[in-house]
Amino acid sequence: MPTAKRPEQGIFVRRRLAAMAAHADVRALHAQPWFPLLQSFDRSTTDLEFNVTGQPFLYIPFFLKRFDSWWMRRAIRPVLERWHGESSLDLIDAHFGYPTGVACYHVGRQLGIPTFITLRGVEASQLRHPAVGRQMVDALQGCAGVIAVSHSLKDAAIEAGVDSDRVQVIPNGVDGRVFCPGDRYDARIRLGLPADAPIIVSVGSLIERKGFHLLLPAFAELRRAYPKSILVIVGGPSHEISYPQKISRLIRELNLQQAVRLPGAVPPDEVATWLQAADLFCLVSSREGCCNAVLEALACGVPVVATPVGDNSKYVQAGKTGLVVPLEHMTDLSATLSMGLAHKWDSSEIVRQTTKYSWSDAANECITYMHSRLRATRNSLEVSGVL
Repeated sequence: MPTAKRPEQGIFVRRRLAAMAAHADVRALHAQPWFPLLQSFDRSTTDLEFNVTGQPFLYIPFFLKRFDSWWMRRAIRPVLERWHGESSLDLIDAHFGYPTGVACYHVGRQLGIPTFITLRGVEASQLRHPAVGRQMVDALQGCAGVIAVSHSLKDAAIEAGVDSDRVQVIPNGVDGRVFCPGDRYDARIRLGLPADAPIIVSVGSLIERKGFHLLLPAFAELRRAYPKSILVIVGGPSHEISYPQKISRLIRELNLQQAVRLPGAVPPDEVATWLQAADLFCLVSSREGCCNAVLEALACGVPVVATPVGDNSKYVQAGKTGLVVPLEHMTDLSATLSMGLAHKWDSSEIVRQTTKYSWSDAANECITYMHSRLRATRNSLEVSGVL
C-alpha cells in the first residue's frame, strides 16, 4: 500500500481496491517487512479511498525465505481474526503469491474465510524455488480462486502444477482520465524540456529487473546519432538500496549528467505529463506481469520499446505500437531506439490499438469472478452434504 514516505508503493493494488470499494466494503491490511536496525516499520499514512491498517512482520533479508509466509501468518492472523469477529468477512483478497498469498490462505483456512490470490509478476521465478514453490502451489490449489494479471503468469502457475480452471486472467486497468494523449509542446514547456530534442521516457521503480543499467549504455551509444537526445527515468528507490547509487554512478561514468533526468517518484498526473512529452517510451525489464507503465505509455499515444516479458508482446506490435527487443539481444537496443525515433508513428492509431480497459472494468471482473467461485464452492458443498 502507498504510504506518505513511499506514495508509489503498491499503486496498482491500491487502484484495483479503490475501484472495488465502489461496490463492496473494503478494508486493507498492509503487512510490512520489518527487521531490527535494518528495516523500520513505516507508520506514515496517506489518504486512500478505503481503510488501511499497517502491520509489521519479521523479515530476515536474504536468508530463510521459506519462513517468510510463516512470519507473516503470525502477524496478520490477530488482525483478521479481530475483523472477522467484529463483522464477518466474506473473503480475503490477497495480492502477490508469496509470502502474502500463502500466509493469507492458511489464516483464511483457520478462520473459515475463503481466500483469493492475485499473481502480479514476481511469482514466475518464485514458483521455481523448491521450498517456496511448493508452498505456493499448495495455496493456489487450495484457495477459493486465483487471479493472474497476465497470461504469462497463468502459464507459469499451470506449469508449476496448478489446475488451469482455477486461474482467471484479469489484467490491470488504466486510468484513461489521466493517461491520454496530450499536446507534446505544452507538456515540454511545463516540464522545462527543449521543444526540439528527441526525448525517451522510462518509468519504473529503481530496481534491477527494470533494466535501467542496460538502457543507459544503449542511450549513450544512441547519442552519437542523436546528440540532443534526452533520457528521463521516472521512478524512485525501492527495496534495492544500492541500485539507485549504481544508476547514478553509471550516469557519471558514461558522461550523461546533462542528458539524463531523474525526477524521482511522482504522482500519476505528472507521470502522464512526462509521457505526453516523449517521442518514445522504453522499458527493458527482465520480468513483468501486466506492465502498467507500458499500458499507460500506449494510452498516451507514445510508441513503446520493450522486452517480450509478461504480456508485453500482446500490446507492443512491431511497427504499429512499438518495437520488441529480446533480453538476449541487448546489444541491439541502441539500434532499436534509433529505429523507434526515426519511424513515423501514428499516435491516434497507437491509442486505437490499445485496449480501453479501466480500473472499474478490472474491479467488476474481479468481483464477478469471486462471486462465481464462491457460488460454485457453496453448490459443491451442498451437493456433497456438507451444507
